[in-house]
Amino acid sequence: MAWRQRNARPQRLRCHDRKRLPLINERCPEPCSLAAISQTEIKRRAPAQSVSRRSAARRPWAAEVNCVKIPCHSLHCCRSPALATRRDILIVGAALAVWLRDFRALAAEDPAATLRSLYDALLTVMKDARRLGFDGRRQRLAPVIAQAFDLPLMTRLVIGLEWPSLSPEDQRQLVAAFTELTVASYASQYDDYSGQRFEIDPRPAPAPDGDLIVKTKVIRASGEPVPLDYLLRQEQGHWRIIDVLFSGTVSQLAARRSEFTAILRNQGASGLIASLKQKIRSLATGNG
Repeated sequence: MAWRQRNARPQRLRCHDRKRLPLINERCPEPCSLAAISQTEIKRRAPAQSVSRRSAARRPWAAEVNCVKIPCHSLHCCRSPALATRRDILIVGAALAVWLRDFRALAAEDPAATLRSLYDALLTVMKDARRLGFDGRRQRLAPVIAQAFDLPLMTRLVIGLEWPSLSPEDQRQLVAAFTELTVASYASQYDDYSGQRFEIDPRPAPAPDGDLIVKTKVIRASGEPVPLDYLLRQEQGHWRIIDVLFSGTVSQLAARRSEFTAILRNQGASGLIASLKQKIRSLATGNG
């Protein structure tokens, strides 16, 4: 009972002009949007006065407390809308967190960032290539290439129309073999450093189906530039490589598709898997 009486006792607050206000049933000097009122006073209000928050927002001369709309001049005091409540602070904080998350996501969605990460890893491996050896370079590059390239999609594209007819196990083995071949190719090709550097055009060019082409150049130690472009596709907010264009025009997938399709038709999926594994062994021994 003591708690209820304490809760029912109105508190004397301040209005917009920061002046002390009269108690209940005395008029407030100016209309306000929010009001402090005791639970006892709320219960005395008629149910007909209950309105939605949206309706109350259209009538700033009335106060809303627990979905009960009460004319402000019948209250003992009200709180300035300029004074933020804890709920207001939480809402603003949540909105700021969402904005920061979207900003970071926008930065992460830069297609050129995919190539920067790949080239940074390649330069690091090249500068330490001899100490690492083939196996060391392959281990260093495997996670980077898996992140930069959409290898499952590239496998489906390079197999072409024959892909749906393959069994799930053959598809799984082909993806694994194609992934190992891609990593082994980079580990074999970037095996030395003699002053090479990479240049990336930050302005991607549009391609069909919403894809983008990021133009890059491999600058040799002699200063000769070698064009090397990448076709990227966005998936779940990330841009990943799905093809490499040598000299800006020659598609790596197109060149491999003709070779893989011929093996697949003549020897089946098992023959293609064995051929890919043989290529990986040749790259590992320096004969690829």
